[in-house]
Amino acid sequence: MALSVCSRPCVRATVRQWESSGGPEPCVAQVFPAVGGRAVGFAVVCFAFVSLAVIGDESIRTFGADGIWYEGGNGGIVSQLQLNEFELHEVLFTGEFYSIHKATQPDVAGTFRLTLVDPEVSTSTAFRAAFRKDETSLANVHHENIPSLMAWGERDGQLFFVTEAVDGRSLRDRLDSGQAFELDELTDIAWQVASALQYAHNVGLCHGGISSDSVIVSDELRVALPEFGLHAWRREATPNHRHSFALAASEDLAALGRLWKSSVQSLTDELSNTPELTRKVSRILSILERPVEELTAREVQGRLGDVLLTMSGESIEMVDHREGQQLSRRSIVDELFDAPIRAGVSVPEEAAAVQDDGASRRLRIAVGLGVVILLIWLLAR
Repeated sequence: MALSVCSRPCVRATVRQWESSGGPEPCVAQVFPAVGGRAVGFAVVCFAFVSLAVIGDESIRTFGADGIWYEGGNGGIVSQLQLNEFELHEVLFTGEFYSIHKATQPDVAGTFRLTLVDPEVSTSTAFRAAFRKDETSLANVHHENIPSLMAWGERDGQLFFVTEAVDGRSLRDRLDSGQAFELDELTDIAWQVASALQYAHNVGLCHGGISSDSVIVSDELRVALPEFGLHAWRREATPNHRHSFALAASEDLAALGRLWKSSVQSLTDELSNTPELTRKVSRILSILERPVEELTAREVQGRLGDVLLTMSGESIEMVDHREGQQLSRRSIVDELFDAPIRAGVSVPEEAAAVQDDGASRRLRIAVGLGVVILLIWLLAR
């Protein structure tokens, strides 16, 4: 089974079409004869090329005649890999309304994670609108526990999403196979999930489907949360859904609480031997059972970090700072923990190296405009 998608052919096609039409030079020559039509025309052409180059770094999408959304931009991996064809291999997971496949590309090293959304959901206008609302934020997500969205498109109306390959197995698979976890390991997994949620919530994204199936754990106990937002878009597409970001964020935290509770419930002996630890674990589970809107993933992350420190013989006090009706909490700092290593990603080095930021784009814009102004001045003399 093959799916087609490419990156930025619309830019090159636009330039060729413009050049073949003769460009704006004759019109400019008539309007600005005193300044020098040829000079100004040449300068305008240069300016257009600079503009197209700048636009090429932004997200460019065009609906092609073959029914494919062509996706590129943000200086990301998609525009460098020139994604033209995917070959689907074994099914990694089948969800309620989607399936996840291991995918490869001819002449491209490594594998990808490709999610096919069921046709019925793919054609939902509300589902597509929810995705498009989050698209820009997703394209700019850079977090160790959230695999990057590399491309998306559709074939015959069926949406698909391509993310980095994820190394590991789902937490459910590991638990069902009899793998034993210590309390500190399960707490560290929950801490990494909270870290990803805090980052995502800060940029306006919600996961919508935290569960032992969606949490991928590597052999080194590094967590990955792929398919980020997929369940949230599905929920927004359901009739009579309450569209509230605060509510969706609270649901993420409640799901994290259920996940942690179900995974640690077999460790009663370890907890019963440490009353202080039992108290802190019970407090976190109580908070997450019915999280208030003021609760943040950052606070949960701090409380989980406090549990880890308690097990290591240290602790950190959670302090409330109340200012009027606002409540904030001092949570554990990130530096107390090693930064998670990204789960295994099979991406060519030249593709992974392409990460433009806003400052470099602004610099190229300034340089391009400077060159255009200089050409106008020289040719008009």
